[in-house]
Amino acid sequence: MEKIQKNCYRILKLMRNAMQHNLSGVTIGPQEYIFSYSNRNTVFQLEISRAAVEYLYSIILNLIKGQVYGLITLGHYEETLKEFYKRMLSGIVVLEDEFGTGVSNQISGMLQGFRVGVRYPLENPRFYKETEDEVIFLFYETGSQKYAVDYMYYLRDNCYVLPEEFLMRNR
Repeated sequence: MEKIQKNCYRILKLMRNAMQHNLSGVTIGPQEYIFSYSNRNTVFQLEISRAAVEYLYSIILNLIKGQVYGLITLGHYEETLKEFYKRMLSGIVVLEDEFGTGVSNQISGMLQGFRVGVRYPLENPRFYKETEDEVIFLFYETGSQKYAVDYMYYLRDNCYVLPEEFLMRNR
C-alpha cells in the first residue's frame, strides 16, 4: 500500500509542479495529458492517458475516503486499490523525474481477475449450507462478466464483505 501511495504522490507532484512552473509545458490531448518541465538540470516528464488519470483519481478518493462499506475485509480494500493502480500504470507512457524513469509495478498479492467496476453488495445472500465451521453461499448471477458481487455476511454483530473472487465457486 505504501508503494501505491508514494507513486501516486510522485505523479501528482509532477503534475502540480508542471502546471505551477511551466504551464506551457502542459498539453491536453483528446486521449492523454503531457506534463513537461525542467528544474536544476533535471527533466520532469509525464505522459499519461485520460483513463489512467481517472484511476489515479479513484485511488486518491479511496485513500482519503477509506473503506467503502464501513466494515470491510482488509483484503478487499487492498485488492481494489491494487487493481486501480495496475490499470493506472498501464496508461503511463512516460514518467521521468528526480527518482528515475518509470514506475515500479511490483505489487505483491494481487488477485487475478478482481473486478473493480460495478460491484453489487448482496445484503442477504442465500445459503447453500451454513454450519459452525463453514458457510457456502448460493452463487448470485449478475448477468455480465463485467459485474461482480460482494456477499455481505453478518456474524456476531460484525459485517464481513466477501468478494465473489475470494470465494471458491462450483457451478
